[in-house]
Amino acid sequence: MAERQDPDGAADNAFVRIRNLTKSFGGFTAVDDVSLDIARGELFCLLGGSGSGKSTLLRMLAGFERPTSGSIEIDGTDMSRVEPYARPVNMMFQSYALFPHMNVRQNLAFGLRMDRVGRAEIRRRVAEMLELVKLGPFGDRKPHELSGGQRQRVALARALVKQPKLLLLDEPLGALDKKLREETQVEIMRIQKELGITFVVVTHDQEEAMTLATRIGVMNYGEIVQIGDPYDVYEYPNSRFVADFIGTANMFLGHLVEDEADYAVIDCPASGCSFYVDHGITAAPDQDLAVAVRPEKIRLAKPGTEMPEHAPHNQVPGRIAEVAYMGSHSVYHVAIAGDRRLTVKRPNENRRGDDQFDTGEEVLVLWDAYAPVVLTS
Repeated sequence: MAERQDPDGAADNAFVRIRNLTKSFGGFTAVDDVSLDIARGELFCLLGGSGSGKSTLLRMLAGFERPTSGSIEIDGTDMSRVEPYARPVNMMFQSYALFPHMNVRQNLAFGLRMDRVGRAEIRRRVAEMLELVKLGPFGDRKPHELSGGQRQRVALARALVKQPKLLLLDEPLGALDKKLREETQVEIMRIQKELGITFVVVTHDQEEAMTLATRIGVMNYGEIVQIGDPYDVYEYPNSRFVADFIGTANMFLGHLVEDEADYAVIDCPASGCSFYVDHGITAAPDQDLAVAVRPEKIRLAKPGTEMPEHAPHNQVPGRIAEVAYMGSHSVYHVAIAGDRRLTVKRPNENRRGDDQFDTGEEVLVLWDAYAPVVLTS
C-alpha cells in the first residue's frame, strides 16, 4: 500500500482563508509565508513548540498583530487591516482575564454592555450562556469562589456571548490539572458542536490537539509543515520532525536496498536490523532514509518463540533496560545494537502481571510490515 498523503486543507468555500502570511520582527521571521484554509464550523488546532509561530499566527487572526505581508480573509471579507474590535472574532486567553470584582453574570455581560446591547437582550444571552456551560447556579459568584475548571468555562462563555463568527483559544487548558483538562476538552467539543462556531485552538499539548481537533496544523520555525486530521498526522507523518514531535517514535536510519511495487526493504546496519514494508517507496536506489515505528506497534517475545512473517527482517534482539508501570500500560526501554534504546508500549491486560517482562531479560523485538513509516525528509 502506498504512503498516504495529507490533504493541504484547501477548499473553495473556506471560512478562514490565509494566503502567504508573513510576520517579521526586525530580522526574525515568526510566521513564514503561511497559507491555510479553515472550513466553517471546524475545530482547527495549531500545534507546535515554543517559538514555532502558532501564537503569532493566532494574534494576526485576532488583529493584535499586523502582517508584514499576505492576507487574512474571514467569511469572504479581507481582515488584514481591520482593527480587532471590528472583526467578527473573539479570543479566549490562557489566563482567562476575568474581572475579579465582578460576579459571573457581570463578567459575561461586560462586553455586551460595551457594545450597547439592550438590557433584555443581555439578560437573555447571559442566561443562555450560563446554561450552555452548565454554570446556571453560579451566576452570582465571584471568580475566586470558583474552581479552575469553572473559571475556564466562564471565560469560554464570555468569549461566546458576543456571538463571534470565529473563536480563538490560546492554550485554553494550560492552567488545569490533567483530569480536569480531559473533562474540559470534552466540554469544549460539546459546546463547539452545539453552536457550530469555527474554533481555532493554539496548543503545545499534542494529546490536547489530538483530542479536540477535526484537523491539526503542525508548526515549526514559522511554517505549517503538515496539515491533516489527527489520524493522518499521527499515522502518516510527512517528515522526521512531525514523526518525532507527535507522540513517540522509534527512529531508525538506513538505506533502500529493494523497491518493488508492493514492498520495499530498508537496511539499518547501525541498529542491527532491516525493515520489510508492505508498499513501494518513491526513492532512489541506496538513498538514505529514516524509518519511524510507534511504541504501541512493537511486540516483545522471548527469543526463539516467535518470528515475524518476513523474517529475518522486522526483528532485532534486545535486553530490557528499564520498565515503567503506567497503570493501563507499561513502557519498556529495550537496549539493542549500537547503544540504542527502543521504546515499547504494552497494555497491562493481565492483572497478575505474569505476561510482563523483567529488567535484564533478553527479548526479541518484533513488528509487522504495516507498522513502519518510511520518511524521505
